[in-house]
Amino acid sequence: MKKILHILILATVFHSCVTKDHDESLVAPIDTLYSVFADIETETVRSSSDFDAADDPAIWVHPGNPEKSVIIGSDKKLGIAVYDLRGKEKHFYEVGRINNIDVCYNFMLNGSRTDIVGGTNRTLNSVILYRINPENNSLENIQNDTVVSEVDEVYGFCFYKSKSSSLYYAFVNGKNGMVEQYLMQDSGGSVRLQKVRQFRLSGQVEGMVADYVTGNLFIGEEEKGIWIYPAEHSDTSPAEFLNLSDTINPNIVYDIEGLAIYYAGDKEGYLIASSQGNNSYAVFNKNSRQYMGSFRITGNVTDGVEETDGIDVTNMPLGTFNYGFFVVQDGFNLQDTVHVAQNFKLVSWQQIAKVFNPSLKVNSNFDIRHLF
Repeated sequence: MKKILHILILATVFHSCVTKDHDESLVAPIDTLYSVFADIETETVRSSSDFDAADDPAIWVHPGNPEKSVIIGSDKKLGIAVYDLRGKEKHFYEVGRINNIDVCYNFMLNGSRTDIVGGTNRTLNSVILYRINPENNSLENIQNDTVVSEVDEVYGFCFYKSKSSSLYYAFVNGKNGMVEQYLMQDSGGSVRLQKVRQFRLSGQVEGMVADYVTGNLFIGEEEKGIWIYPAEHSDTSPAEFLNLSDTINPNIVYDIEGLAIYYAGDKEGYLIASSQGNNSYAVFNKNSRQYMGSFRITGNVTDGVEETDGIDVTNMPLGTFNYGFFVVQDGFNLQDTVHVAQNFKLVSWQQIAKVFNPSLKVNSNFDIRHLF
């Protein structure tokens, strides 16, 4: 949610539900705010008359040809757009007010490994699931039945595959802080969803991402911080928390929006959070929660980026991005100084990694599809 005043600040204090003294080693210098620029931008979303329509992007990595990989973006007024790696729209599906989306790989559907894009549909207050056709990047409905959520208004969404059971799950959250977890099951070529878990946070939530290596589920509570829950629905371990402070790190400002994970290998990587209040992105070590610093996207090849909602990132070499890329929703899109419909901006991960001091890790050899 966009706000005019952003007065509270997310700190880099890591603790469990019981407050502990913060560890100064987790705090980067307060002037650590780096700048990068977007290399490519997508075409604008179709809701051209509405300047608040794009919301969340997801990157899909093609199983055999990296050049055929795509960006799938939500238009929260109309539906889903599919863009190639040059930012050109290839497909559009007018299926409702789609908010957050995510991609999972290799789900066994009717005996075949299937890549799936899913998300939240605010028109029906439901979940949507589509198969990604690797031949032409089109989307095909594979949902067994419409699953209407019990949250008051669906917002955030992400997938998770359990390392221990190999089962796939979908997470949904809503404006009232409710989080639902659904087991995904093959139902003769379509996917059936069965709710297996429900819990509630005290404030409004949206951005979510699951770590397929550690089994952690990160949830952004917009005006409070980032919660870390076990993604296994049978795990009753207490939640952890990246807490708030108005003094430790002024580079992270409300609202906390999109969350994404950069996998630098099987055991290393970063959690990235959109800090909408100051148009920047905070980077944490996903395992230790150490704050690495923040960066913003300024104008150069394209206009700069402001008020970002959803984000995604990949380490894999795709298109002109030999070391992966970071993709963000641009909340205030300009063309020749004219305010136009929103779009998505792509930034080379190598560019981001190099501006940090010390540099962030780059690993373009780790195949994220092998996590599924």
